[in-house]
Amino acid sequence: MNGIFNNQHLVLKRRKFDKNLIITLITGIIFSVIFSAYSIYKYYSLDASAYDLGLHSNILWNAIHGESFYTGLLGGNFLAEHFCTI
Repeated sequence: MNGIFNNQHLVLKRRKFDKNLIITLITGIIFSVIFSAYSIYKYYSLDASAYDLGLHSNILWNAIHGESFYTGLLGGNFLAEHFCTI
């Protein structure tokens, strides 16, 4: 009975956190926040130079307003130009 009903496996041990892991996680979070904010700033200031970014934004706007996959940039249906998953 000593092996089956031994309560040693029920004792929760306090987990030690690795200092390097915490520094890495905090650095990754800070990096993500800074570059996400920078990307959003570039998008809203119309400084984003990617043609596809404008194309997908236009298609999303048209889809919300009832014209799915239509884009004025291509002059017709987006899927007629090329297939791309959004």
